[in-house]
Amino acid sequence: MRDQATIATDASAVGTAAAYGGVLRDLTGETREVSGQIPRTALQEVTAALAALQQLALPFGVRAVLHVDAQDEELRAVLCVTHPNVTVVRIPRNSSPLHQRAHELATQALRDLPPRTRIPLQDGPRIAAYAVKGVDTPAPAYAVSFWINGEIQVVSGTVEPQETRALTSHLLKAKAQEGVPAGFKVIEAGYAVLRNNQASWGVTGRELAQLRSAAAAGLSNF
Repeated sequence: MRDQATIATDASAVGTAAAYGGVLRDLTGETREVSGQIPRTALQEVTAALAALQQLALPFGVRAVLHVDAQDEELRAVLCVTHPNVTVVRIPRNSSPLHQRAHELATQALRDLPPRTRIPLQDGPRIAAYAVKGVDTPAPAYAVSFWINGEIQVVSGTVEPQETRALTSHLLKAKAQEGVPAGFKVIEAGYAVLRNNQASWGVTGRELAQLRSAAAAGLSNF
């Protein structure tokens, strides 16, 4: 009989798609496996670990050690509140059978994702502006605006709140990025002003203002 469980998690990502894998060896030595799709974020290993812990549903009060191969400090900052009985340990990728299995599960889950339908690139500025609202509410929302065929298109939606404001903000940006054609530069609406304009954006000050207004309007339904 063990006095603590062992968990290993890993993330796999390409483009705007991401997936996670997780393995739990419980106090009896039995193992459970989970995997699935997750949002593409800047803290991918943190997102993967949180998704795995949610699905594995570690019993309350059970102590566990969690093996990850990156972003351990960021994960500790979150788990000290959400999972205080879980100790995070950083190990080299695939350096244990449990972590190797988590990596395999994440990789396979990514392969199993359906191909994302992409909007074809058309003439026009290849810049997109996104805006968010309600980051600290039960329904954080985003809207992103960009040009297709000379007209501004807007994609908007909501996300599930994450454990921290920073993670929610990362998720909102990732969801905005998913709605934009490949090859577009995605920036915050507040940054889309003339003084920040770069030649590579291929956009005028007036067009930036139009993008900001469209993104703001896209949030009006939330």
